[in-house]
Amino acid sequence: MEEVKRLLDSDEDLQALFKVVGFVVIQFGQAEQSLDLIVASIFHNVGDDSRPRKIPKMLEPKLEYLKKSVEELAELGRHRDQMRSLISAFRRVSELRNDIIHGAISDFSAKEGAFTFVKLDIHDGFHHVREFDFNPTKFPGLADELIELGKQANSLALKVYETYYT
Repeated sequence: MEEVKRLLDSDEDLQALFKVVGFVVIQFGQAEQSLDLIVASIFHNVGDDSRPRKIPKMLEPKLEYLKKSVEELAELGRHRDQMRSLISAFRRVSELRNDIIHGAISDFSAKEGAFTFVKLDIHDGFHHVREFDFNPTKFPGLADELIELGKQANSLALKVYETYYT
Protein backbone atom coordinates (compact mmCIF):
# COMPACT_ATOMS: atom_id res chain seq x y z
CA MET A 1 0.00 0.00 0.00
CA GLU A 2 2.84 2.38 0.82
CA GLU A 3 4.37 1.68 -2.61
CA VAL A 4 1.12 2.67 -4.34
CA LYS A 5 0.84 5.87 -2.30
CA ARG A 6 4.46 6.77 -3.10
CA LEU A 7 3.87 6.14 -6.79
CA LEU A 8 0.70 8.23 -6.85
CA ASP A 9 2.25 11.08 -4.90
CA SER A 10 5.47 11.27 -6.89
CA ASP A 11 4.57 10.50 -10.48
CA GLU A 12 3.34 13.64 -12.28
CA ASP A 13 2.60 11.71 -15.48
CA LEU A 14 0.39 9.27 -13.60
CA GLN A 15 -1.40 12.10 -11.78
CA ALA A 16 -2.02 13.80 -15.13
CA LEU A 17 -3.45 10.57 -16.55
CA PHE A 18 -5.83 10.17 -13.60
CA LYS A 19 -7.01 13.77 -13.97
CA VAL A 20 -7.67 13.21 -17.66
CA VAL A 21 -9.56 9.98 -17.01
CA GLY A 22 -11.66 11.70 -14.34
CA PHE A 23 -12.47 14.58 -16.67
CA VAL A 24 -13.45 12.19 -19.45
CA VAL A 25 -15.76 10.24 -17.12
CA ILE A 26 -17.49 13.34 -15.75
CA GLN A 27 -17.80 15.29 -18.99
CA PHE A 28 -18.93 12.34 -21.12
CA GLY A 29 -21.44 11.41 -18.42
CA GLN A 30 -22.88 14.92 -18.51
CA ALA A 31 -23.23 14.77 -22.30
CA GLU A 32 -24.79 11.31 -22.16
CA GLN A 33 -27.29 12.47 -19.55
CA SER A 34 -28.50 15.10 -22.05
CA LEU A 35 -28.65 12.36 -24.67
CA ASP A 36 -30.83 10.34 -22.27
CA LEU A 37 -33.22 13.29 -21.96
CA ILE A 38 -33.52 13.47 -25.76
CA VAL A 39 -34.20 9.74 -26.01
CA ALA A 40 -36.70 9.80 -23.13
CA SER A 41 -38.55 12.83 -24.53
CA ILE A 42 -39.06 11.06 -27.83
CA PHE A 43 -39.70 7.60 -26.40
CA HIS A 44 -42.41 8.68 -23.96
CA ASN A 45 -44.25 10.80 -26.54
CA VAL A 46 -44.31 8.61 -29.62
CA GLY A 47 -46.81 5.77 -29.45
CA ASP A 48 -45.96 3.85 -32.57
CA ASP A 49 -45.92 0.04 -32.77
CA SER A 50 -42.80 0.14 -34.93
CA ARG A 51 -40.84 1.79 -32.09
CA PRO A 52 -38.95 -0.25 -29.49
CA ARG A 53 -40.95 -1.44 -26.48
CA LYS A 54 -38.12 -0.66 -24.05
CA ILE A 55 -36.17 2.56 -23.88
CA PRO A 56 -32.61 2.14 -25.20
CA LYS A 57 -30.05 2.16 -22.39
CA MET A 58 -26.67 1.59 -24.03
CA LEU A 59 -25.00 4.29 -26.11
CA GLU A 60 -25.11 2.67 -29.56
CA PRO A 61 -28.80 1.68 -29.34
CA LYS A 62 -29.61 5.22 -28.16
CA LEU A 63 -27.79 6.69 -31.16
CA GLU A 64 -29.54 4.29 -33.54
CA TYR A 65 -32.88 5.18 -31.97
CA LEU A 66 -32.21 8.89 -32.49
CA LYS A 67 -31.05 8.34 -36.05
CA LYS A 68 -34.25 6.46 -36.87
CA SER A 69 -36.44 8.94 -34.96
CA VAL A 70 -35.09 12.03 -36.65
CA GLU A 71 -35.64 10.47 -40.07
CA GLU A 72 -39.17 9.24 -39.34
CA LEU A 73 -40.76 11.83 -37.06
CA ALA A 74 -41.91 15.04 -38.71
CA GLU A 75 -41.84 17.00 -35.45
CA LEU A 76 -38.07 16.45 -35.22
CA GLY A 77 -37.43 17.69 -38.77
CA ARG A 78 -36.28 21.13 -37.65
CA HIS A 79 -33.62 19.45 -35.48
CA ARG A 80 -32.42 17.03 -38.16
CA ASP A 81 -29.03 18.63 -38.87
CA GLN A 82 -28.23 19.18 -35.21
CA MET A 83 -29.30 15.60 -34.36
CA ARG A 84 -27.12 14.12 -37.09
CA SER A 85 -24.19 16.23 -35.94
CA LEU A 86 -24.69 15.11 -32.34
CA ILE A 87 -24.86 11.45 -33.32
CA SER A 88 -21.60 11.82 -35.27
CA ALA A 89 -19.90 13.63 -32.40
CA PHE A 90 -20.94 10.97 -29.89
CA ARG A 91 -19.62 8.20 -32.12
CA ARG A 92 -16.34 10.00 -32.72
CA VAL A 93 -15.65 10.88 -29.08
CA SER A 94 -16.97 7.61 -27.65
CA GLU A 95 -14.28 5.55 -29.37
CA LEU A 96 -11.46 7.19 -27.42
CA ARG A 97 -13.61 7.43 -24.30
CA ASN A 98 -14.31 3.69 -24.43
CA ASP A 99 -10.64 2.91 -24.98
CA ILE A 100 -9.59 4.99 -21.97
CA ILE A 101 -12.41 3.87 -19.66
CA HIS A 102 -12.59 0.20 -20.64
CA GLY A 103 -8.91 -0.30 -21.38
CA ALA A 104 -6.42 -1.35 -18.73
CA ILE A 105 -3.12 0.38 -18.13
CA SER A 106 -0.46 -2.21 -18.88
CA ASP A 107 2.38 -0.23 -17.27
CA PHE A 108 2.15 2.54 -14.69
CA SER A 109 5.30 4.14 -16.08
CA ALA A 110 4.90 6.54 -18.95
CA LYS A 111 7.22 6.16 -21.91
CA GLU A 112 7.84 9.52 -23.57
CA GLY A 113 4.79 10.80 -21.68
CA ALA A 114 2.44 8.10 -23.02
CA PHE A 115 0.82 5.24 -21.15
CA THR A 116 0.22 1.91 -22.82
CA PHE A 117 -3.25 0.45 -22.44
CA VAL A 118 -4.52 -3.00 -23.32
CA LYS A 119 -8.09 -3.24 -24.60
CA LEU A 120 -10.20 -6.32 -25.17
CA ASP A 121 -12.56 -5.80 -28.13
CA ILE A 122 -15.20 -8.09 -29.58
CA HIS A 123 -15.43 -8.34 -33.35
CA ASP A 124 -17.59 -10.90 -35.14
CA GLY A 125 -18.17 -12.75 -31.87
CA PHE A 126 -14.46 -13.15 -31.08
CA HIS A 127 -12.28 -11.38 -28.55
CA HIS A 128 -9.32 -9.42 -29.86
CA VAL A 129 -6.62 -7.85 -27.74
CA ARG A 130 -4.99 -4.64 -28.84
CA GLU A 131 -2.65 -2.12 -27.34
CA PHE A 132 -2.76 1.62 -27.72
CA ASP A 133 -0.84 4.53 -26.27
CA PHE A 134 -2.45 7.54 -24.64
CA ASN A 135 -0.52 10.68 -23.83
CA PRO A 136 -2.26 12.97 -21.32
CA THR A 137 -0.46 15.99 -22.82
CA LYS A 138 -2.58 15.53 -25.94
CA PHE A 139 -5.65 15.99 -23.75
CA PRO A 140 -6.61 19.60 -24.57
CA GLY A 141 -8.04 18.56 -27.96
CA LEU A 142 -10.10 15.81 -26.34
CA ALA A 143 -11.23 18.18 -23.59
CA ASP A 144 -12.43 20.68 -26.20
CA GLU A 145 -14.35 17.94 -28.02
CA LEU A 146 -15.96 16.72 -24.79
CA ILE A 147 -16.98 20.23 -23.74
CA GLU A 148 -18.45 20.89 -27.18
CA LEU A 149 -20.26 17.53 -27.09
CA GLY A 150 -21.80 18.48 -23.74
CA LYS A 151 -22.92 21.87 -25.03
CA GLN A 152 -24.36 20.38 -28.20
CA ALA A 153 -26.19 17.60 -26.33
CA ASN A 154 -27.60 19.99 -23.74
CA SER A 155 -28.79 22.46 -26.39
CA LEU A 156 -30.53 19.76 -28.39
CA ALA A 157 -32.02 18.15 -25.27
CA LEU A 158 -33.75 21.42 -24.40
CA LYS A 159 -35.09 21.81 -27.94
CA VAL A 160 -36.42 18.24 -28.13
CA TYR A 161 -37.89 18.51 -24.64
CA GLU A 162 -39.70 21.71 -25.68
CA THR A 163 -40.98 19.96 -28.81
CA TYR A 164 -42.89 17.47 -26.69
CA TYR A 165 -43.56 19.26 -23.40
CA THR A 166 -44.50 22.87 -24.26
